[in-house]
Order: sequence, then C-alpha cells, then structure tokens
Amino acid sequence: MFVYYLQFIICNTHHCNSLFSRYISRYFKSASTTPSEHEKQESERRLAHSMAQLNAAVAALAAATADRENPDYATAELAMSTISELMPQIVKDSEVVSSDKDEATRAAMRKHIHALCDATREMCDGDGYPHDQGEATSKFAAATGKLVFLISPVADKGKQKHVTSASIDSPRCQDTLNSAVSRLHDTATHLVSACKDTSADCSGVEDTQQQLEDSLQQLAYISNMGPADTLNSAVSRLHDTTTHLVSACRDTSADCSGVEDTQQQLEDSLQQLAYICNMGPADTTGSESSEEKEKRRLQFINSMPAAKRRLDAAAQQLTKPMLCQMMSQEYAVQLEDQLADKLAQLNAAVAALVAATAAQRGSRCTRRCYCRSVCSLLQPMLCQMMTQEYAVQLEDQLADKLAQLNAAPMLCQMMTQEYAVQLENQLADKLVQLNAAVAALVAATADRENPDYAAAESAVSTITSIMPHLMQDSRKLCGTKTDAEQAAMLQDLRQLCDATRDIYDNAGKPEGVADAVAKYSAASSNLVFCVTPGADNAKENEVIGLSAESCGKASELLSLVQRLTEQVPDSSAAAELDSRGAHTADAAQALLTVAQATAASIQHGHCKEQLLGAAGTLRSSADTLTASCSPHLPQHPELQQQLQASHHQLNDSLDKLVDACNTAQPGTRADAAKTDREKRQLQFVTSLTGAKNRIYDAEQQLQQPLTKQTLNKEDTAVLEQNLSERVTRLNAVVAALAVAKADVNNPDYTTAEQSVKEISELMPLIVQDYRKLSGTKEEAERAAMLDELKALCHASRNICESVEQPGPLLNTAEFNKASNKLVFLVSPKLGDPKEQKKLAALQEAHSKAHSHAQQAQRVQTALGPAAPAQLTTTGARLLEDAEHMMSVAHMANTSSPSKQSSAVMLAAQKLRAVRQTLVGSDASSAEAARFCCRPHYLTLFS
Repeated sequence: MFVYYLQFIICNTHHCNSLFSRYISRYFKSASTTPSEHEKQESERRLAHSMAQLNAAVAALAAATADRENPDYATAELAMSTISELMPQIVKDSEVVSSDKDEATRAAMRKHIHALCDATREMCDGDGYPHDQGEATSKFAAATGKLVFLISPVADKGKQKHVTSASIDSPRCQDTLNSAVSRLHDTATHLVSACKDTSADCSGVEDTQQQLEDSLQQLAYISNMGPADTLNSAVSRLHDTTTHLVSACRDTSADCSGVEDTQQQLEDSLQQLAYICNMGPADTTGSESSEEKEKRRLQFINSMPAAKRRLDAAAQQLTKPMLCQMMSQEYAVQLEDQLADKLAQLNAAVAALVAATAAQRGSRCTRRCYCRSVCSLLQPMLCQMMTQEYAVQLEDQLADKLAQLNAAPMLCQMMTQEYAVQLENQLADKLVQLNAAVAALVAATADRENPDYAAAESAVSTITSIMPHLMQDSRKLCGTKTDAEQAAMLQDLRQLCDATRDIYDNAGKPEGVADAVAKYSAASSNLVFCVTPGADNAKENEVIGLSAESCGKASELLSLVQRLTEQVPDSSAAAELDSRGAHTADAAQALLTVAQATAASIQHGHCKEQLLGAAGTLRSSADTLTASCSPHLPQHPELQQQLQASHHQLNDSLDKLVDACNTAQPGTRADAAKTDREKRQLQFVTSLTGAKNRIYDAEQQLQQPLTKQTLNKEDTAVLEQNLSERVTRLNAVVAALAVAKADVNNPDYTTAEQSVKEISELMPLIVQDYRKLSGTKEEAERAAMLDELKALCHASRNICESVEQPGPLLNTAEFNKASNKLVFLVSPKLGDPKEQKKLAALQEAHSKAHSHAQQAQRVQTALGPAAPAQLTTTGARLLEDAEHMMSVAHMANTSSPSKQSSAVMLAAQKLRAVRQTLVGSDASSAEAARFCCRPHYLTLFS
C-alpha cells in the first residue's frame, strides 16, 4: 500500500506542476483571430461536457481517498489523470466562449477559472488524506458551481430557463445541504458520547467511532461536490457505520436506551438529508440488486455497437447490384408475406427499444425544495458526456453508408409470379417482426428508474438479426418493380435504417425518440402497404387515433392530479403524487410511440401484443395514481368527482383501443386489390375537378369579343393545320378515355386520368387557335365555328363529369358531332376511302349486333323458365359493347389511323367475345349468329 501511496503522490505532483503553471497564466489572453459562431457553439458544448467530467473526476477522487485505512489509490490516480487532461481544454474553451462576452462577464469567468485552477492544484498538492482535502474540495465546489451557471451550453436549449433559475437559488440549496450535514455531525458526536458512557471497555466502540468520523468527513466535502450517486454512497456508508457503532455498544451488555434514542435521531437526520437531495431513503439492503441492474445496463450499452454494425451491414446490401431471379408466383407471394411479417416484427422491436429507454420526464411540481434542483443539476451534463462521443462516431459512419446507398445500382430481376408473391410474403413477415421488436424496445426502456435492460437487449438483438434478411428480400423484390416503385421502395428502406439508428441514439430521450419513431413509422407503413396483401390503412389510422385519444385523456387526468398536489399540505405526500404522475405521463407517451411503430402491422400477433402491453401499463399506472389520490380527495369533493370521471374516460378510451387491436385481421390479396382500386378511383375522381375547371375557363373565353387580325396565306395555313391537329388529338384522347373506362370491373384509371388531363390541356389551346383564326373567316363561317366549338367544350365537360360514375363511357355522340363538324370547317377534305369502308363495316356489325340481341331475346321468351340465366345479361352487354365500339370508331375516324386503329380493334374484339358468350348460352341460335356477324368482322380486320 505504501508503494501505491508514493506512486499516487508522485503522480499528483507531476500532473499539477506541469499543468497549472502553464495554463493559469495564459487564460484570457487576446486571441490572434476572432472565433466563428460555429467555433463558439462547439466550444460551449465541449466546455459543458468537460465541466461535467471534471465534477465527476473530483467526486471520484474524494470518494477514493475517503477511507484513511484503505484508500483506493488506483482510482485516485486515474481521477487525477483525468483532471489534468481536462483542465487545459477547459481553459482553452473558456477563452473562446468568453470572446463575445462583455467585460464584466469576462472578468467573472476569469475569476472563476483562476479559482478553479487554484482549488484543483490544492487538491493535487495534498497527500491523499481527506482531512487535507476538505477545504480544497469546498473551494473547488464553489468555483465549478459558479462557472457551470455562467456558461450556457447549447446542447439543451429547452432547459436554459430552468438552469438559470436553479443558479439563483444554488447558495440557499448549498446552505440547506451543509446545514443537514452539520446536524448529522452533531447527532453522531452525541451518539459516540452515549456509547462511551455505557461501558468502561470501549475499544470496539472507539474503532467504530473512528470509522464514523471518517464517514462524516467524507460526507461533509462530498456534499459540496454535487454528483448525487457519490453523495448517496456517502450517506449509505454513514448509515452502515452508525449501525456497527450501536451494535458494538450493545455487545458491552450495558444500558443502551440513550444510545438507541440518539441512533433514531441520526436515522431521522439521514432521512431528511436523503429527501433534500432527492435520493430517496438510505437503503443498504439493495446493493446486490443495484449492482445487478448496473451490470445489465452496461451489458445493454456494450451490445449497441455490434447491433449498429449489423444494421450497417444490412443497409450496405442495398448498394449491391440486383441479380435476375426466376421464381414462381406462389414463391413471390410467400416472399412478400415474409417481408411484411419481418417488418411488423421490426416495428415492434423498435417500439420496445424506445419504450425501454424513454426517460422519465421531470417533475411538474414547483413546490419542492430548491436544493433538489442543485443536486440534479449536473445529471443532464453527465448523460450528455456519456453519449456525445459515441454519437459523433456513429454520425461519421452513417455518412459513408448513405453515400453508398445513393449510388446503389439496381438490376432487373426476372421471376415468376408465384415466386414474387412468396417473396412479398417473406418480406411482409420480416416487417412484422421488425415492428414488434421496435415496440418491445420502446416498452422495455419506458421507465428510466427501472428499465428492463434484458428485454431491451433482446429487442436490439432481434432488430439487428432481422435487418440483413429484410434488406436481402427487399433487394430481390425491388428488381420486380417499375423504376418509380423501385426508387420509392429504396427510399423507404433508407429511411427505415436511418430511423432505426435514430431510435438507438435517442433511447432515454422522450422528445428525440418520439421524432425518431414517427420517422420510422412513416417508412415502415409505406413498406408494409407495398408488400403486405390487404393491409388495412383504416385500421392503422384507427389505432393511432385511439392511442392519441388515450394520451389526451391521460393528460386531463394528470392536470387534475396536479391541482390536487398543489392543495396537499404534506410535502412528502405531494412529492409521491408528483412522482406517480410523472410515471403515468411516461406511460402515456410510451403508448403513443408504440402505437406509431406497430399500427401498420397491428393485425399480426407480435405487434398486437406490444401495443396491448403498453395500453396495460398506462392503465395500471393510472389506477395506481388514482388510488394514491384517494386519501386526499374527501376534502375536495368537486375535484374528486372530476378525477373519477376523468379516470373512467381514460379506461373507456383504452378499452376502445384494446377492442380495435383485437378485431384487426390479416388482409387478403382480394382486399388489397379492392383497396388499391378504390384508391386509384379516388385519385382519378379528385383529378377531374381541376380538369373541369380548366375546360370551363376555356369555354368562358369564347364569350369574349374577338379582335380581327389580318394573316397572310402561309400563317393562315399553319394555324389551320395546328387547330386541325389539336382537334384530331382531342378525338384520339377521348377515344382512349372510352377504352380505359370500357371494363366495368377493372377500369384503367391511370390511362383515364392521363386522358382527362390531356383533354383539359387541349381545350384552352383549341380555343386560343380559334380566336386567332376567326379573323380570317367570313361572318357566317366564324359563327358556325363558334357554335361547334361551344358544343365541343360543353361535350368535353360532360365527358369529364360522366367518367366520375362507374361503367363505360357512352355519352360521346354530342362530342363526335361537334368534333367532326369543326374539323371539316377548319380543313374541309374528302375522307379516306379505306377509313370510310371500315366505318361502314363497323356500322353493319353494329346493326347486326342489335339484331342478334333481339333474336336472343325472342329465344329467351320462347324458352321461358328453361332459358339460361345469363342470356338476358349477356344480351344487354352485347348492346353496350356495340355502342362503345361505334363511339370509338367515330372518334378515331378523325384521328391518326395508325394510333387509333388498335382501339377500334380492341372494341370489336370485345364485341366478338360477348357474341360468342351469347351464342354459347343458346345453342339453337348458333347457326343464325354465325351468318349474322362473322362476314362483317372479316371485312373489318382485312
């Protein structure tokens, strides 16, 4: 031990003499350059960080040298080494921070830095015994406390007002703490005297008395340091020593009644000191459980780097080129389901991580003692000190990974439909697992005072094991998508990785983790609906809405509890209510966060279990809070009634949420197709409003007076050609719209939306060309063109209105008539003989189709009840398709034959298919049908 002692003294002398002689003299010298704003902010952040580390190191030094019999020189040497490394940076950063301060502030900071250096040097000059360091420690506490309140770290702007308020009251808090320690010393001295009076043999008492004095001396100067853990350790040590002292007195077989009374007074003083410091009652029985909890915490923290490395490796898979893979439709469906399931598990795991590390929010009670603020002042800085270095390292790594993601080459994958469906099922399965793991992580870390590190570590392990498979399945499935779908899916995957990292980084910070989970939820939801068959968007919104409603009800309950707390005269009872209220607030926040992570996959068991667990935690916490309020409510009957009603409303809201979770069922592919079709229909109908408005505006331009313009022949010919081409294009677009709406069961909304957009763009241009061209026409010709153009605008607007309703587009006769006349007026010419022949064949087929439908109707009448059931419906469809074919033919007659002949062919083929179905329904009419229609189709397709 003596060797350790000499080594410690030599180390102290070396560190202090080589350090402070250089830096104390150069503080606040004029800098050669003015620091930038970024440098100032970085120095403020680093200074706050260094001050927190310096406080912790000095407290460790005090604790390591507290035991005169067995000082921990290794820890003390490490603490001194830390102090010597921190002081130069503190001096340097203080110089930068004070560069833009006024002279008074600079002088104050200079004074406190000098005092800090002097006090630290005095501590270093000591011989390692606490009686030599008590005064130096007090000086250090005073200097560092004032300097902490003088700087303004940017790491937490939201608490600046709180820190400033606490700094004003810090002297009073320190006086209260010192007074409590002084009372402890007096009580302990009386205890020692009482023990000596009990027996002449006081050898054991004297030994224990010496330990008691050591504990009091350690408590005296550690109380000036501030770190709550060190102070709590000193209080516990004093508790143990007094217990041993009283035990030694009892072993003398003397009258110990006075000793026991004095011991009770000392216990009361210890309890009072613990309450002042907000440490809770001194408890020496839970040391093993605390050590086990700390061990689990460290194990959890140590697991994070490996988890992030696996997450980065999974994200890096997106940078590799896609390989073509052949797969069956069944396998593709299975892969999609697996991917959706794993994404749901990932959501649950991330939500669990967030809940497990969500920090308990600060107490809302403003009636507590001022010294409580002082004892907890340095805790945010210490937390920041532990996380900032790792956050900077992670941020550097993420920059490289994101750059690789953005440059990822994607190659098309060839696979069968069955394999693609299987792949989607696998991906859906992984998404479910991921959502569940996120939710488990949120739930495990929701309570800061008692986090479930084992569950949190399990959730992180699940997340990191799922992510590589999720990326692998996603890479395969991306190759089967269009370019736009592939880009969207990759973007969602990148956001999923980023959000998961953010959740890791913000575990234990309610505000930060809420933002991270919201980002995660958006990406996860997009992926779920991309790969999950029949995903229920309405159920997702319902779950999130009910969770938000429950949080609102919990907030109302907490407001009432706060009102009650302000009226409770007993400070300890008020503090208990306030603590339970904070716990309920954390449970409510955790519920909303878990809901965001699991709502997209709530129909799966893993995610449902996590959300139900979060709801149960909030219900239990609210019940406990309400029960704690019951003893104080009889004096406030009105508040009692309001609180009970609010508690009942919260339970009702949670019941609705539980019912919504229990009724969530996995969707089918039919549900997915129906949902997608309804979504596309809604999007199409929404686009019609703007199109109709633009056509109406063009129609109103026709009411404006015309300005006569003189054009030469060449300009007139060009203008006529443009107008003719635009009308021709308008006919083609309307024909495409008719084809897109022809299939009642599966309309092509994409083509229909594009057609409506083109119609609304062409009509203003046609009106504009007419107004220019009308100046070259005679009055009668101009009036005729105006009438047909008005009719064309009106018909176009009617077409846009008619496509809002399901069914084929049939009301095109008005449009055809106006369009044909307008084309003839603009550019009169004879029709193409081949086109005229085709139109005649179509008219003949149209007529025969009507005759065939009438014949089928006569057959049905003759057969009566024995007629096939589909005979009537098929005959009606035959007439509808015949009308549709003629509409397309008339519009295509004035369009480019090469572009629109395919539309006419499709309409004719559909008419042929319906005719064959009708013939199959009535075998007796097959011979007549063959002679009625077939020659005309042969002419059409020649």
